[in-house]
Amino acid sequence: MRTIKFILPLLAIFFITKTIQAQDLIVTKSNDTISCRIVAVDKDQIQYEIMKGSVLETHYVVRTNVADFVIAPLDNTTPKTATNTQTTQTTSDEYYENRSSFRIAFAGGFAYKLGELVKTSSAKENRLNRNLLYGVGLEFEIDYYFINDMGIGINVNYFNTSASAKNITFSNGDYCNNYEATHHILFVGPSYVIRYDTPRWLFTANIGIGPIFLINDVVADTYNWRETATSVGMNYGLGAEYKFSNNLAAGLRLSTTTGTYSSITIDGIKYTSDDLYSLSNMMLSAYISFRSK
Repeated sequence: MRTIKFILPLLAIFFITKTIQAQDLIVTKSNDTISCRIVAVDKDQIQYEIMKGSVLETHYVVRTNVADFVIAPLDNTTPKTATNTQTTQTTSDEYYENRSSFRIAFAGGFAYKLGELVKTSSAKENRLNRNLLYGVGLEFEIDYYFINDMGIGINVNYFNTSASAKNITFSNGDYCNNYEATHHILFVGPSYVIRYDTPRWLFTANIGIGPIFLINDVVADTYNWRETATSVGMNYGLGAEYKFSNNLAAGLRLSTTTGTYSSITIDGIKYTSDDLYSLSNMMLSAYISFRSK
């Protein structure tokens, strides 16, 4: 839970600050320069947004008071400058040269299962449970940015861990010569995505919701069984990548998937508990990404 409390404020800051970036400029005839986000332009006025403290404000300036204005792209292309004699209606999307694009990313790295670890009277059982907290994670993203640097996507997050023990006596008195457990946690869901683009770096953030699937495969001596559960969870992520070209980049990503379950099915028989069990995990991964532009 500490990790979630740490990541959520970071995501909030990223989403709030990304809502408006001081990239566009309006120069008035009185030589005042307004650093803002231009929303729309028509023959009479320019609509723009500025952030004052934590409040996003919308303002308008009459075209007769404007000497010039500039819409700055978020890549290494030349900023677009519009003369104040323009009379056709337009929006900032047109100035951003139709920046809608696709992005695909593949990630893999270290993963850690979140949640409270309940200690038992068996030292070997405690060690086994601790080992099951550490695993590997894989992640796949496909995003479509349709409004400048905001869009929607699909996120797939997979967590895998396994551990084994020999000659283990569990806290309930059961004894096993060879015990092995493998846990799989899969999240799949739609997400809202944003990006902040610079000539060499791209920063991304996402928040999504979707189903989480749990599969536990257990082998105890000559017995084996499968435990399954399904729940609804959320996925949060922050990424930073270095662009080798306009289409290829690599970077690091920190993500968290959260969820709980109270019902589990073991070999076709469903069991329900009054307690909630964690499906949450945190992943720190390296990734490679491809984008259309």
